[in-house]
Amino acid sequence: MDFVVIAVGIFSSKSVTGGDVILSELAKKLVRQGERVVILTSKTGEAAFRGQGLDVEYWIIANDEGTSEASFLRVLSGLPVRMVKATYVLRKKKLVKGTILFTCTDLLYDIFPTLFISGNRVKRIFPFYQIMPNPFNLSVRPPNQKCRVPTLRQALAYLQQRLSLWGHRHACDFVFSLSYLQDFLIKEGITERKIVGFVPGIDWEAANNAVASGKRYDACWMGRYHPMRGCEDLISIWELVCKEKGEAKLAIIGSAGKILEPLIREKHLENNIDILGFVTDEVKFKTIKESKMLIFPSYNESGSTTINDGMACGLPVIAYDLSVYKSMYPRGMLEVPLGNQGVFASEVIKLLKEDGRREQLSVEAKEIASQWSWERVFENFLSGITCVGK
Repeated sequence: MDFVVIAVGIFSSKSVTGGDVILSELAKKLVRQGERVVILTSKTGEAAFRGQGLDVEYWIIANDEGTSEASFLRVLSGLPVRMVKATYVLRKKKLVKGTILFTCTDLLYDIFPTLFISGNRVKRIFPFYQIMPNPFNLSVRPPNQKCRVPTLRQALAYLQQRLSLWGHRHACDFVFSLSYLQDFLIKEGITERKIVGFVPGIDWEAANNAVASGKRYDACWMGRYHPMRGCEDLISIWELVCKEKGEAKLAIIGSAGKILEPLIREKHLENNIDILGFVTDEVKFKTIKESKMLIFPSYNESGSTTINDGMACGLPVIAYDLSVYKSMYPRGMLEVPLGNQGVFASEVIKLLKEDGRREQLSVEAKEIASQWSWERVFENFLSGITCVGK
């Protein structure tokens, strides 16, 4: 069976999303099974996926070689061109009957090229990993956003997903969704039989093989920059922690660190925050194990590979109180009122002082994480394909 993955929107090889990780893990397992996997993406996308160990065939739609976080204007101007090129490439290629088209994201720029291929020749799988919050609803916006009018980035992300949900309803054969989002999709008019749910897995081999050299960090955070991920809150919270615990040390893993650097300097936290940038899995898991907790002040999540990785290494998690966490992380996590940086910092300080409580939460986190594996995700994925083939 042939699988063609559409990953139009990758502009940085050093900024890997949770969706990219899920796609990579599924593609690796398909290759091991002897299936043909092709990825339709940019030169930068190829570098990103090869960096995750995906040695497959690539159809290149843009010869860019971006390595850092791309500017919003560059993305905005580049996406329409890529969408057209991706559509042209898919139509020109002689796709064998039964080819599976699997989009990297649930957004319009990845879904659009698949809509111009005859449904008799291919099967379409669209993922759904996150609900884009309505930026016109003030209650879901970070309090540090000064402007009461939605930013262009927020408005476009929301409107794009609203358009792409039409594709999920009418143009795909099954939706590969995080389990916690199935009720939302059903309310959006997608029939339940088309939805295959899953919980993200963990690279247990990498996690177990990582060796820590003591607890060098009081806390860690991982991810790419996005306003709704509470990146600015993270720095403000750590500033409050350092006012009481002057030697407190935070590790920031991922591309967000570079964007946050000016804010870190402005708050004079250079000695309290290590910006590690984009790192290998080995370094990532080693750093996690060298931390006492994971702090994650995100305003909008639907399932986090960051939290999963942290819990797999036995880290207690402190996060804002989001409804989705209730079923995902019933133990091993402390939740604080949304946007309350003072309470968040107080919980961090208390947990640093209470070794026994931290150890109890660590045990709970490992118990929760033990349920997740990429093998189970892959089984769910294959079950969806099998149902489509009937």
